[in-house]
Amino acid sequence: MDAGEARPAAEFDTEGERTAVQKFLYPDRQELPDDFSMPIWVRALVCSARPECDARGPGSRFMSCVRAGSVLAHAVGQLSAGL
Repeated sequence: MDAGEARPAAEFDTEGERTAVQKFLYPDRQELPDDFSMPIWVRALVCSARPECDARGPGSRFMSCVRAGSVLAHAVGQLSAGL
C-alpha cells in the first residue's frame, strides 16, 4: 500500500476501540450526513476558481512594479533631458 493511499478505518481498529483522531478522520457511515451532495459541476467550478485567485495577487503586484518602474524611468529621463 502506498503512503498516499487512504486506509480504511477497520485496518486501524486493533482492539475494537478507535482513538479520537481516528474517529475524526475516519467516521462511521452512520455518522455521515445523508443529505449532503455536491454535483461534479460545482466541484469543477471550485477547482477552476482557485488558480485564478491564486494567480491574481502576484500578477497584480508584478504589474504594479512594472508600472512603477516605467514611471520612474520616465521621470529620470525627463530630469536628465532638462539638465
